[in-house]
Amino acid sequence: MNKKNLNYRLRKTIINIIGMRHKWTYEDNYIVSECYLQNKSIEECHKLVPHISKKSLNMKYHNCKYLHKQEGYLSHFSKLHKEVWDTLMKTYSS
Repeated sequence: MNKKNLNYRLRKTIINIIGMRHKWTYEDNYIVSECYLQNKSIEECHKLVPHISKKSLNMKYHNCKYLHKQEGYLSHFSKLHKEVWDTLMKTYSS
C-alpha cells in the first residue's frame, strides 16, 4: 500500500470514528447548484464552500448535470438536492 493510499484510509477512518463527515445543508446544495448553473468551475465553487471537499463538489456537479440534462451517471441524488434544484428551476424559468 502506498503512502497516499494509507493517508487517505487513515483520514477516512478518523472521520468515521469521530463523526465529522460532512452533511449537506440546503444552503450548500443551493450554492453548488447555482455555481453549476452559472458554469463556474469546481475551484471557484470551492472558494464559496471551502468546508466541502473538491471530490464531493465534483460528485454534486455530476448530480446537477443529471438533474439538468438527464444525462450522466449520477442519477442518485438526495431529496433535499431535488427540492433545491426545483426551486432554482422555477427561478430561472421565470
